[in-house]
Amino acid sequence: MNTPFSVEVTAHCERLLKRITRQHGDLPERLTEALEVLRTEPYDRARRYPIKKLKGVPAGDGQYGLRLDRWRFRAAALEQVLPAARLTRVLDLSLQGKFRIGEIPLREPIAGPAG
Repeated sequence: MNTPFSVEVTAHCERLLKRITRQHGDLPERLTEALEVLRTEPYDRARRYPIKKLKGVPAGDGQYGLRLDRWRFRAAALEQVLPAARLTRVLDLSLQGKFRIGEIPLREPIAGPAG
């Protein structure tokens, strides 16, 4: 079995987490799940997790996207940049849809699908 990766959450992502956790109670559970997935298999070579390599993103700039429920986590596996470091950084997160978390007005409820 391979050595697990170390996972760190960037300061930007931590600020987003603090800001939106009150309104989205499922986020801490999804983050825990995301960190475990990224610790064990950030490249998803076995195709067991919903991880996609993002096109046109250079190594180290968050080239992997992980989808868990309605959340999207953007991560960079730094082993490609620093071969001796088995490190994955969680750089950003967003809700499913066209808005990034920083663009959603947090004091207003998020409307569900029309219907």
